[in-house]
Amino acid sequence: MKHTRWLPSEDHWRDDDADDHRRRLAGVLRRAAIELRVELVGEPRYGWRDRSVGVRVDDDGRDGWLRLVGEPADGDVGVFWDGNVTASQQLNGLRLPRVWRSWEYAERDLRFRADLMSYVDEPACSPTAALTVVPALTETWWARLAGTLAFLPRVDTDRVAVDAERFASRIGIWDAALPVDVQRWVPAHADLHWAQLTTPGCWVLDWEGWGLAPAGFDAASLYLHSLAAPPVAQLVRARYATELDSHDGMLSQLYIAGRMLDRGDLDDHPAETAVFAHAGTVLRALGADPGSYQHLLRLATR
Repeated sequence: MKHTRWLPSEDHWRDDDADDHRRRLAGVLRRAAIELRVELVGEPRYGWRDRSVGVRVDDDGRDGWLRLVGEPADGDVGVFWDGNVTASQQLNGLRLPRVWRSWEYAERDLRFRADLMSYVDEPACSPTAALTVVPALTETWWARLAGTLAFLPRVDTDRVAVDAERFASRIGIWDAALPVDVQRWVPAHADLHWAQLTTPGCWVLDWEGWGLAPAGFDAASLYLHSLAAPPVAQLVRARYATELDSHDGMLSQLYIAGRMLDRGDLDDHPAETAVFAHAGTVLRALGADPGSYQHLLRLATR
């Protein structure tokens, strides 16, 4: 269930506009292909709440991926507008798609950005952000992930992935009196989950929102999205215990738990109860007032 009355809302397209919006995205995607001189060769895949659409393309003999995103013309897109291209330019050495060319276009109430990037010919570890089955992951896979997460904090950037005010607001829903005193802000992918990671090569996809976040944020995100697959959650916890048990890491877990539940991504998902229960564990560890959050935890049993 989506807990719309107790967490900050996430903007999305209205349900009754969904079909028209998809047709509109598909039309602009075809135009982007013409402008960027590529041929559409796959079936379009729509992103979260139809905010974006992507398709496999042929770029003069090279396999590519064309991703189109639409945003309200009068809104502030922030870091999300050029995240993939800046990651491609600044995060050299990481296993991520490289942006070759881009195109922007505006009409009426929306503006669009299309990024043509290299195609990663590997399946994601999970079709959903939160795991339900245990993927086969080698020690090499885990080492590559560790290399990515160790590299990011050393990057110099002023991009802000997690806004401090929104961070505090979302955590405050659990306990308004809980101090949200982040000790260290470092670069992060900031939306790390199992649909963003490929196997067997451990490529990391969708860097549109990367930037500064509390230390341990990526480890916290991966752990929360692993809770419905306990063997994987145990592996993540064993490898990233330092980050998860840090003050910033625990605050990050509360933020991510709220974001997962608020988005409705866990509707009828096995992870929903686990995420609620884990939030209670973290709140107790941080010394939160049980009276402030017990009624929220009871939602998990409804």
